[in-house]
Amino acid sequence: MDEPTRNALRAVAEASRSLALKLDQILLATDPTRLASPPADVVQPDESGTAGTMWDPEVDPPLVVPRVVGTREEQDWCSLTYLGGIYAINKRYNRGATRAEVRHFAIKAGYTDGRAVTAWSKGNGATQNDDDKQRWVNDAGVNYWVKRLAQKLGLTLPSDLAEDWTAPSFD
Repeated sequence: MDEPTRNALRAVAEASRSLALKLDQILLATDPTRLASPPADVVQPDESGTAGTMWDPEVDPPLVVPRVVGTREEQDWCSLTYLGGIYAINKRYNRGATRAEVRHFAIKAGYTDGRAVTAWSKGNGATQNDDDKQRWVNDAGVNYWVKRLAQKLGLTLPSDLAEDWTAPSFD
């Protein structure tokens, strides 16, 4: 795909996300516990009997308003929305998330800005930065936070995000 086409598709995707967020804000005024966007689709139970709503952290809005300080479910959505978005960038594009992408997913997750999520990188956190200061979710971030929270919340991640992945190490 050539660069102009790729840029045009990115612009359309961003406009679609912007419209979805505006619609969520409008509908949020009438029901403050739920967002406007319905689940993408419901996955039928597999042989183990588990099922869930298909949810893509890169493009889908959270199904519950994420809140840093809120109910356990709202906090779980906060964590999953932020870390899941960064993980999707890492896995799909084989690169770290840029400062603008970190800010985008932080705000989508209910944080005030990108600076508010630096605690995820402290100590034995769930994220790490590469030499270019781009953000990556580490193995604990993927397995403990993203995949475990998706399961806890009754969600099914897209197949590319559900498959095994080993995060790079920048130590």
